[in-house]
Amino acid sequence: MSTVTELLQPVETDLETLLGDLRSLIGAGHPILQAAAEHLFSAGGKRLRPGIVLLLFLFAQASWHLANLDDLDVVKLLSRVIMDLADGEVKQGLYRFDTAQTFETYLEKSYCKTASLIANSCRAAGVLSGCSPSQLDSLYQFGRQLGLAFQVVDDILDFTGSDQQLGKPAAS
Repeated sequence: MSTVTELLQPVETDLETLLGDLRSLIGAGHPILQAAAEHLFSAGGKRLRPGIVLLLFLFAQASWHLANLDDLDVVKLLSRVIMDLADGEVKQGLYRFDTAQTFETYLEKSYCKTASLIANSCRAAGVLSGCSPSQLDSLYQFGRQLGLAFQVVDDILDFTGSDQQLGKPAAS
């Protein structure tokens, strides 16, 4: 399970800007309101709602640009990625402490969490470039293998890498 800090990391800079704007909007002329706002802004958990809004604002922008490509095949491919990501997170939670899970189950979870994004993005780039069906299949397979390799290496580093190498606590 991700922490609130990890969840909000992609929008942390935007969140700081938003909170700064809110602080200046309140202004020094209202000391009681200013003190209450500072209390709320300094509490990390209170940042969850504005952070989620910003993460939604990014998703909405990406969806808007995707829709404006006017290519239903690409929209379907990237919608599949979103479904796979959600499925992969659920599978990771289900199998987190299951030492008896099969390698096939592990690869399926890894595909959903990482390889689907790369594989379907490669295929989508091919669709937009007008590639043939066999080229699209090759692009997809390339992205799938690259994504699986990336996830396997990332998982191995979780156990063998240092905190500094990983940018997060080792074995997390």
